[in-house]
Amino acid sequence: MKELLYLFFSLSIIFSACKKEDEDMPTPTVINGCMDTSATNYNANTTNDDSSCIYGFTAITWIATDIIGDTSLIVSYMGTAIDSLSSSGSKIGTPEMAGTPTSLNFLSTGTVYAEFSYDNEIDTVTYSTIGNTLTITDSEGKIRGFDYTVSKSHLVLVSGHTEEGSETVDLGTGPITLDWVGNYLNTMSFTRDTSGILNNNISHKVGNTNHNWFVKPKFNNVLKSIKKQN
Repeated sequence: MKELLYLFFSLSIIFSACKKEDEDMPTPTVINGCMDTSATNYNANTTNDDSSCIYGFTAITWIATDIIGDTSLIVSYMGTAIDSLSSSGSKIGTPEMAGTPTSLNFLSTGTVYAEFSYDNEIDTVTYSTIGNTLTITDSEGKIRGFDYTVSKSHLVLVSGHTEEGSETVDLGTGPITLDWVGNYLNTMSFTRDTSGILNNNISHKVGNTNHNWFVKPKFNNVLKSIKKQN
């Protein structure tokens, strides 16, 4: 019986010591942040990923997947829209069809290599960013502006413009002046190429102005076609 009491007494001392040791151990510190090494704000000390990762687009080749053009044309006479002459729609195509870059490579030095694989050329232009606005400038000073979003795997460039004017047409009752407002929005989508940056085996042309960076609808041509039909 005495041996049994000693055993219980010894176990109680052991359990008490273990509990005291557990209480003295510090609580692990949780460090929230980004745990993705490809992100610009990666933190090696992070212990909990809080979905705060931010991604850049430099030193990466972005391969174009498609370009979407959204357009609308409102034709009006004396302030009243003419639905039969107005139109809107969306069209999706490949960069080869649109004449836009098939791949982009942004260098941290402010240079962009824009590849147009269908004619085996690369344009070398410059870029700058303010917030989520990307500005492309060629060697002749021509500026192209885009809103951009970038994630781990995708880059999207969006450009838009509004045009307006008037056209004199004859719809069968004599000449009248129609007013028109045209809007277009181009969306170019790219995916990250994990194989690295562009090689330089393709001939480079600095600021080639023959290439498109966005497809701009010719709204005047629509009105002219209406004029010809009537």
